[in-house]
Amino acid sequence: MSVNWKLPSAVPLERLVHVAGFLAVATGVGVWGYLLFQPAETIAPQDVEMPAIVADAAGEAMAGWFGSEPVRLDVEVIGLVRKPDRAVAVLSVNGAPPQAYMAGESLMTDVVLASIDRDGVTVERAGVVSQIAAPAVPDSGVEGIRRVPKA
Repeated sequence: MSVNWKLPSAVPLERLVHVAGFLAVATGVGVWGYLLFQPAETIAPQDVEMPAIVADAAGEAMAGWFGSEPVRLDVEVIGLVRKPDRAVAVLSVNGAPPQAYMAGESLMTDVVLASIDRDGVTVERAGVVSQIAAPAVPDSGVEGIRRVPKA
C-alpha cells in the first residue's frame, strides 16, 4: 500500500495567523529566557556604598518590646512656644518628623515630656530625668520695632 502526500493548493488564512502567533510566542519566550538566565554582574567590594542608617521609630519600639536593651532615645528640640499659662514644644524624636508636644504627653513607651522651660525641655524616662537644651536663637543685630518720637 502506498501513500501519496499531496500539498494543498491554497493554505487557509486562519492557519497562517495561528502559525505566525505561535512563532511570535516562541520567539518571545526564547528572548526573555535568554535575558533572564544571564549571570548577574558582580560588583567589587570597594565599589559598594554603605546605605545611610535611617532612624525607624517603629523598629525601635519593636526592639524595645523583644530586646533586653533600652530603646535608643534621641530628642531634638526644634522650637518652643511658651505663655505664662501653657507651653508647646516642637520635638523630633529618634529622627522622626517634628511634632508638637505639651507637658505630660508621652513621647515613646516609658518616655514622658515632664516640663517645657524657657531654654529647653525636661524628659523623664523610666524615672530618670534629662534636660535637653533648645537651640539658641542667633542675634540678628536688628532691634526690631521701636517707637520714634514725633517731631
